[in-house]
Amino acid sequence: MIRQTTQRLGVLAAIGLIGAPAIAQVTTPPPKADAGEAYTPPPKQAAQAAPSARSPRDRTVGTAPTPRHRPLAELGEDGFIRPLKRLPDEVALVRNPYIGPSKSKVINDLRIERQARMERQIIENIDLLMDLETGIIDQIRLADIEGMQQVARTIQPLIADPSLTHELKQRGALTRIQAEGNNNIVRQYQIAVNDELKERYPDDNLDYFMRFIMNESIKEARLAYQLMLNEGASKINELRGQSLSPNAASAIAGVTDAASLREALKSLSFEEHQGVLRAIIAMRENPTIPPVVPIDFGEGKTDQTMTESVRTIRPDGGVEIKPGAIIKDGDEEEAPSGG
Repeated sequence: MIRQTTQRLGVLAAIGLIGAPAIAQVTTPPPKADAGEAYTPPPKQAAQAAPSARSPRDRTVGTAPTPRHRPLAELGEDGFIRPLKRLPDEVALVRNPYIGPSKSKVINDLRIERQARMERQIIENIDLLMDLETGIIDQIRLADIEGMQQVARTIQPLIADPSLTHELKQRGALTRIQAEGNNNIVRQYQIAVNDELKERYPDDNLDYFMRFIMNESIKEARLAYQLMLNEGASKINELRGQSLSPNAASAIAGVTDAASLREALKSLSFEEHQGVLRAIIAMRENPTIPPVVPIDFGEGKTDQTMTESVRTIRPDGGVEIKPGAIIKDGDEEEAPSGG
């Protein structure tokens, strides 16, 4: 069963929807007892001091410590983790203490660029997005390998690649430490969701986790499409005056808000739907600059980064990692001492 589950999750890994650490997180079985012996769990250990900012228990990525932050996984009134309304990377950047005020402009500039890029992906693949909006992701199961592969193929053209954090690092806007720290914040959110799903759905939690990962992978596309709908609805009279097909013009005649515009566009053909989306873009003062609302990524923070962390192998074979020192504006960077 574990082998089959790993193979199925491997389908997602092959197209970049889920990473190897996530596969290990949801498929690692408990240790097996020797043949003929019942498994006996290890004795409980004495209470230990709280782990440091970076420890193996954090399940972090790379060598950067996970910054102390307000968790992305917060409970709603129903007692369950509240879904994020924005991209996890964006929320993590807001809550990441290593990201200071000087980063706000470069991050927001890239958000505008990514929105414009995603709009082009959406227009070219609007039929796929509409297929996904029927809820097919929430119906797939690991046992249906062919169905899972079909949904994965549908999702792939709508995935924003690379992630916001990775692209910021590629462009030199974030240091490796800042980027890895941000990825670790997102990673801990995913772990918290997975842990909750294990408790809520002990028999088929892997199905639910896979659906969560697939839905997260197209979140940027969905948010970008919603922004276009908001824009179109706010200029609906102007939109009606654009050169639309007769059927499209008729469909949006009764539109009053973004929700009704979404419903109206569902009835259009592929080309007609594309035409309305292109008209929304054409109405802008500068069609290359979508109206992305800027986010203050430095509110209440000072610019700071970290020096490299130091790894030490303990006599028992364990790894101890001493976090690097925090560097604020005006400080000189010094290599941390070993320990």
